[in-house]
Amino acid sequence: MKKRILSSDEARASLVNGVNQLADTIKATLGPKGRNVVIANEYTGPYITNDGATIAREFILEEPFENVGVDLVKEVALKTNDLAGDGTTTAVLLAQKMINEGLKYIRDGYNPMLLKNSIQKAVDLAVKHLFQSTQKIVIPLQVRDIATISSGEPAIGEIIAEAIEKIGDNALISIEESKSTATKLEIVKGYKMDEGYVSAYMTNDQVKMCANLKNPYVLITDEKITAIEQISNILEKLIEINADLVLISDTIREDVLSTLILNKVQGILNVVAIKAPSTHEHRKEILEDIAVVTGGNVICKELGYTLENVEINDLGRAGQISVEKESTMIIEGFSNQALFNQRYEQIQNLIHESTTEFEKERLELRLANLSESAAILKVGAMSELEMKEKKMKIEDALCAVRVAMKEGILPGGGLAYFNTAKYLESFSKEMIEDTVGFRIVIDSLKEPVKQLLMNAGVEDVTERLKKLETADAVSAYDIHSLTLVDMFEAGIIDPSTVERVALQSASSIASLILTTESILVDTSMESIIKKELNDQVIQDSNAGLY
Repeated sequence: MKKRILSSDEARASLVNGVNQLADTIKATLGPKGRNVVIANEYTGPYITNDGATIAREFILEEPFENVGVDLVKEVALKTNDLAGDGTTTAVLLAQKMINEGLKYIRDGYNPMLLKNSIQKAVDLAVKHLFQSTQKIVIPLQVRDIATISSGEPAIGEIIAEAIEKIGDNALISIEESKSTATKLEIVKGYKMDEGYVSAYMTNDQVKMCANLKNPYVLITDEKITAIEQISNILEKLIEINADLVLISDTIREDVLSTLILNKVQGILNVVAIKAPSTHEHRKEILEDIAVVTGGNVICKELGYTLENVEINDLGRAGQISVEKESTMIIEGFSNQALFNQRYEQIQNLIHESTTEFEKERLELRLANLSESAAILKVGAMSELEMKEKKMKIEDALCAVRVAMKEGILPGGGLAYFNTAKYLESFSKEMIEDTVGFRIVIDSLKEPVKQLLMNAGVEDVTERLKKLETADAVSAYDIHSLTLVDMFEAGIIDPSTVERVALQSASSIASLILTTESILVDTSMESIIKKELNDQVIQDSNAGLY
């Protein structure tokens, strides 16, 4: 296929044009006084968001070379979102600044590879400083503050903090739509498995890459499923009653899995397959725990069951099951309380009788899994548009809280980056050969504070930044009052993971673009992009608004 080629400055200019169009759109949403972006097409109508990852997914330019730049920066947003769950706007902002500043030096004759290496040295030192500055969450109010900052809504911060306080740091939390306009918290029984779906084709949420099933049946077996005929009987019965299925099995052969996926794609049976958890030695007891939680039976020959003869009443049930890539959450299993209590007491007795620390810890983990509670956030809204936006905000806030509890927190308001920039300035004088790369990273790290002030309508941004230069290490601007405050005392904090991942992702893409010498695109790229635009419309139409 014929290619169109752009080289050297012309190639980099096209990439930057694409980068700037995407970044200028996204960075206007940064902070508590950031603006919204309306996304519309003729099938789904308009919806409003300030989520960087959502905007990036929808962003496609008709000019093919510029669209390459868009796709590269999309990767920044989506990678940051995948790893940290938040910080997509900051990552795009950092990448834009690094790319534009770097190109100035390249146009003046600076070697791109040397520039890339010096940027990497500066970023490595910056990440080290962020780690050294990280503090652990010490009070419950900080959980609330993280969720509030991420979502931009105090009410969301309050309800997430309440959920964490009631059911613990490793809380199982799911999000549902409420039939009322109020958002409420409900605590229910839950069970978490450290195994996820065996195929991404079984997901029904393409954004979060997970499968959410309401009132599914659960088939639990330690048998290897090597032929579709083994389970065709029970599948047909489930199809007759239009029921969903979660299939937990030791092994599913590839051709059987393909048949299940085909049935799902064609809308015949909504099914998600999960590999049975734990090692072979302990797998059966874990499967029996799951059976007790869901009120089903473990289908194994030792107990007199065969897959070919499974009946509906042999299956477990749950109010909701959420399956991700590496974990599964069972909420409100249809357990028999007497059998559940019996199982619980049995494991307690085994703990008392255990003779090794390893065995005791393993049993205690099983008991903890059976004791799990889950929180359901029932989201209320006045309209479908509001519902979609509120759910996205809650999802982002939950991700931010998770990573903050795991790795720690930093002062917010762009201060962690600003302090890191000042830290790098002390090194840049010593590392003469890397001065340019350090200067680019230093200027980029100051950009978030600058953008926050600009989005707040501040006119004397330069003067404000000068005052911040002489402030102490915990003070920065409260964007609401535009006064210098202690970030920790004011509850303006960010997850350390988000800050770190955003910087690393941004520098990675910036280095790729700065070292690009040529771009090759198919001559049919314009028609491909038009198809992408059309596919996006169709995807949005099928997804609908929730």
